[in-house]
Amino acid sequence: MERTARLFLDNIYIMQENERLRKTAKVLMEENKALKEKLKERNKLQEQLQKQAATSSISAAAPNPNFNAATPAPTLSDLKPGPLKP
Repeated sequence: MERTARLFLDNIYIMQENERLRKTAKVLMEENKALKEKLKERNKLQEQLQKQAATSSISAAAPNPNFNAATPAPTLSDLKPGPLKP
């Protein structure tokens, strides 16, 4: 009888500990889910910022169409002789 009572009490203790661990696991799973969502949002924002930075650096590095335009070479009629020095 004593052994049966001891096993019964051990079983109750194990079930209580199991329930406590189950509640702790549930809280940790919820916290983990919230942290994953927060990380996902942070990564999404980071990707958007990188795309914006890449877009702005591409547009900043784009050549100015007027900068590379060829200017006409001066012709003889454009050159005017200056005063002659003795």
